Formats: sequence, C-alpha cells, structure tokens
Amino acid sequence: MPKMSRAVPNLLSILRALLALPIILALPQHPTLALLIFIGAALLDWVDGFCARALGAESALGATLDPIADKILYLSTLVALCIAMNSAPLVSAIVFTVPAEAALVAIRVIPSLKKRLGNNTAATWVGKMKMGIQCAAVILLFCSFILSSSFWGMTGTILAFIGTACSWWSFMSHIVRSKKTTALN
Repeated sequence: MPKMSRAVPNLLSILRALLALPIILALPQHPTLALLIFIGAALLDWVDGFCARALGAESALGATLDPIADKILYLSTLVALCIAMNSAPLVSAIVFTVPAEAALVAIRVIPSLKKRLGNNTAATWVGKMKMGIQCAAVILLFCSFILSSSFWGMTGTILAFIGTACSWWSFMSHIVRSKKTTALN
C-alpha cells in the first residue's frame, strides 16, 4: 500500500484539529457557517477512523492524533461559544472538562504513563460515547446562539456537563482497565 494512502487518516485528524480556527473566526458573524464547519469536522472523526481501518493504516501516531484532534475541536469550539453566549454555566463545564481531557491526552502521549497503564490507552466505548455527547452539546449550543433560544442553550449546557462527567468516566475507565491488566499479569 502506498505510504500516502496510509497517511490519509492522520492527515484527516490534523485537518479536524485545524478546522477549529475557521469555526472560531466564523462564529461571531457567521454562526451558521461555523456550525456547518463544526459538523463537517465532527464527521471527519468517523471518516478518519473508517479510512484507518479500511486502508489498514491504524497506527500509534493515529491513536494519539485522533483523540487530540477531538479535544482541540470540542474544547476550542466550546470556549468560543461560551464567550459568544456570555455563559457562566459553560465556564464551569469547561473548567471541569479541561483537567479530564488533559489527563486523557497525557496517558496517550507521556511514555511513562502509557507504560504504567500497560500501553492500554486505546479508545473505549465510553470515549466514543463522550465524543458523541460533546458534539451534540456543541450543536445544541450553536442552535441556541443562532436562534436565540434559551431552551437549546440549557439543553446544550446540560449535555456539556454530561460530556464532562463522561470525560472523567473515560479517564477512570483507563485506570480501572490498567489495574485489571496488571492484576492478571
């Protein structure tokens, strides 16, 4: 298989992270465009995973880039929406989410932590569910901003807090899995 085709999933992850910037820039004046870019970027998460499996291009680099791109996309968009909406509750969601997401990145990129967890840091169903909830929260918050709807804002904020809980759950699931793996060895 050509090297370029093996790089496609990683390039899509990088593109997903880079799309955070046009979302942030478009949000104040063109929120519908920002929403469409976000939805496209979120769909790229599925596309890069599909490509990695279909091309047999799953790699350690991809396993690191993919969740980092997710975190950049979600957190930067959430912060931009928080500022645009002047939302104190979203500040709380961000403050509680950042440490969990940072910990999830750390266990994937810091060699000593990866080793301590038995290199058992692959994506879990909890992490996939978390990303789905986080994307839904952002979409609802965009709807609130675009439509000036407090209902969608409240619903999106609640989902953002559920996403925060899922971030911590995802992190803890890696810790529990590593303890089970260590106990079996």
